[in-house]
Amino acid sequence: MINYFEYFGLPCQYSIDESLLRKLFYKKSMQVHPDQQESDDNHDEASVNNEAYRILSDKHLRLKHIVEIHTGTIDEHTEKLNPEFLMEMMDLHEEIENAESVDEVNVLTTKINDLISSETESYNNAIQAFDEGNQSETVIFSLRELYFKEKYFRRMLQYLNREDREM
Repeated sequence: MINYFEYFGLPCQYSIDESLLRKLFYKKSMQVHPDQQESDDNHDEASVNNEAYRILSDKHLRLKHIVEIHTGTIDEHTEKLNPEFLMEMMDLHEEIENAESVDEVNVLTTKINDLISSETESYNNAIQAFDEGNQSETVIFSLRELYFKEKYFRRMLQYLNREDREM
């Protein structure tokens, strides 16, 4: 697995300087652009550069990458979350199923975005500890848990905003 933080020469942190990331991406893009040299290596390197930027520029994917650096590839289907959280997600899914108007969809979208913000805020201590160099098992576990909770919320938002969903 490629460590994309190392690839760009950035510290492995959740909170990164996104403008610096963009500058490093463009600088690398110029170096590895396939038009610079006609070789398969440059095509591969350009793909790695694009993927590294895509992952690190998205907070959710960056979080997943951090967890995978420390624990290995995440098995998306075996993660167990707090039963209380899962019940809350089932209730939210039911609300989404019952939404019958654009106004209800907008209210639910706001509710989910607020839940994402509050969950992220509740993990701020773990995020800050990690960014300050604490890579303990407890901190990594908290980041992993946050990743999976965010994933649920994202899935809910996608479902809520599907065009083929009946209202």
